[in-house]
Amino acid sequence: MKLTRILSLLLALLTVASLLCACKPAEENPDDTTTDPATTDPAAATSLSLIVNGETDYVIVRDYQANEAIISAVQELAKSIQNNIGATVTIKECFNNREEESDVVSAKEILIGMTNREESISTLSPMRSKDYTICEKNGKMVIGGGGDDGTLTAITRFINDFVVEQGNPFAVKQGSKQNLIFSSDKAVNEAGSYSYTSAHIMGVALNNFGIIYPKNGSNSETCKTLANELSAYISAQTGYQLPTMIDATNWCDYEIRIGEASGNADKHTGENGCTCRTLASNEYSIKLVKTTVTYEDGSTHNGARLYICFGSNAKDAALEAFSTQIMPILKEQTAFTMDEGFELNNRAQ
Repeated sequence: MKLTRILSLLLALLTVASLLCACKPAEENPDDTTTDPATTDPAAATSLSLIVNGETDYVIVRDYQANEAIISAVQELAKSIQNNIGATVTIKECFNNREEESDVVSAKEILIGMTNREESISTLSPMRSKDYTICEKNGKMVIGGGGDDGTLTAITRFINDFVVEQGNPFAVKQGSKQNLIFSSDKAVNEAGSYSYTSAHIMGVALNNFGIIYPKNGSNSETCKTLANELSAYISAQTGYQLPTMIDATNWCDYEIRIGEASGNADKHTGENGCTCRTLASNEYSIKLVKTTVTYEDGSTHNGARLYICFGSNAKDAALEAFSTQIMPILKEQTAFTMDEGFELNNRAQ
């Protein structure tokens, strides 16, 4: 997905190596047991002294565009460290899409969610939205998930399983400062549960799509609300958290277009799938069309748009149609696909 006026993150590949072990049957060698080498060889585990006697050089780093839930959770983490360990940890912002002199990278950081640090990018980029990890990488803590859901779960678990577990609020009140130590053999890696094993639209992976809503128009705020609700639903069912963007400043090769096209409509050529102006107040139309995207240098690329158009009173009906007829919640996982020419509407015949 190409986004104009936004600097793209360099996504690193996460390689997972599998170790195959062959052991003799227990009855042949009763003393032969299979164990995690990190638990028996101290050199195999990395220990981070995050806080020692209430003192720390570590700082908490989060993206400056984190949503209110993440910001609140980060503040709760700092508060929990203060109450249970007796240390004050500074919270800093990083800037994913612009350079900022105040964004100073240090060796000792607790990275929350996706940041512009390589440790966050390489660890979290391969994850889906509810997957999460609490781990050490290059001397830094990485606490986050593939999306906001996973990151919130990771923060909560770090507070409960590490900060509270190692802390002593009663001792802190008496002036006795505590330690907070993280050992890499205690790393947490959890995969979320989704309805779909994978998701593609016209053969393109769903995480290449962006959800675009109009900047102007009588229902632009309603379109924005639907875009955010749709993104949250898709994230929960597929694990892909799609960005929501205003069409006047952003556009993609592959778009889920909410409401009337405007702003960058001229970037796409092909069949116009938006029918908002012809819908009755209680009607909706969902239509997938193939497009060609023309760039400023004159080059063209294949693209696609899934139009979700709705009348003045049909926003909820459009979302319900998507969640029940297009991408329903499933008990048994399967692959999600949508092919060119797909169309769903409740227009009066």
